[in-house]
Amino acid sequence: VSWFAQAFDAFIRYQTDSGVYNIIVVDQGWTIIRNFVNLFFILVLIIMAFGTIFDIQKYTWKDMLAPFLIAALLINFSLAIGQYIITVSNGLAGIFLNEIAASGSLSERLAQGFSPGNVPTATTGAGGIVITAIDATFSAAATLSFGLFWLIIMLLVFLSLFIFAIARLLVLWFLLIISPIAWLGYALPNLRPKTWSRWWESFLCWCFFLPYYLFFLMFA
Repeated sequence: VSWFAQAFDAFIRYQTDSGVYNIIVVDQGWTIIRNFVNLFFILVLIIMAFGTIFDIQKYTWKDMLAPFLIAALLINFSLAIGQYIITVSNGLAGIFLNEIAASGSLSERLAQGFSPGNVPTATTGAGGIVITAIDATFSAAATLSFGLFWLIIMLLVFLSLFIFAIARLLVLWFLLIISPIAWLGYALPNLRPKTWSRWWESFLCWCFFLPYYLFFLMFA
């Protein structure tokens, strides 16, 4: 548990560094996708023209002009917008992580919680030596069983959180790279739910799941 807590603590502090999301792979991947997607805006103009000629609902110039201009303009800033939102979420995560570590690291806090001084011990009663020994045995067995169960739960918690923290970094890299596709989908009404809405839903979930988790871990 202590090892996974240390690994999680170190990896989260690594993730809160804004430079992690500005690596060359993300920049070049985003540039390639953006240049490729910009070619499709010519197709959007053709769709808008035919929609206006044949009066197709949601595809006339009145319906598509504003989303088209917004998408064509902001697609060039999609990487910066995504990185800014990640910085905000990581800033919140850093606040909660520092609050948790105010009295020591996660591993130190766990060590304090499972120290011998915090484990209940059996006391001698008036029932005689045999009853006292039985009570002490049951008390020790119950303490050991509960402590082992609690340690297993904590191990699974930190193990799963560490895995999700790694997945968060990789997923956010991928979502930043394909962000121009989401902005292109904003300009096309029928594709908007499958691209624009779905991208934002996934992006915000992966961004803010970490501060949510650390917020409740701070109370725990």
